[in-house]
Amino acid sequence: MGATDHIAVSSKVFDHAKTIDSITLINLPTGQTSEAVCIGTVKLSSHLTLQNVLCVPSFKYNLLFVSKLAKDSKVGVIFYDDCCVIQDCVSLQIRGIG
Repeated sequence: MGATDHIAVSSKVFDHAKTIDSITLINLPTGQTSEAVCIGTVKLSSHLTLQNVLCVPSFKYNLLFVSKLAKDSKVGVIFYDDCCVIQDCVSLQIRGIG
């Protein structure tokens, strides 16, 4: 697990979370591993919720895996030089700007 999962560094950002029963190790870019302590949902906005986000307190940054977001939420992500736009694939409504 790791590069294909959303990662949060704090459990405070979770709407719902549950403790992971077994040891789940995440491979870090440094070559080391770190343990995920819980898994849950993170609500980015009223229209966008991330599922199965891993909480890894020893990680430095929150990570959003764009391909997983697009597949799970049925959105497209368009990158520009200074921002990105998250758009619903069916209604074409803007779901978020980052």
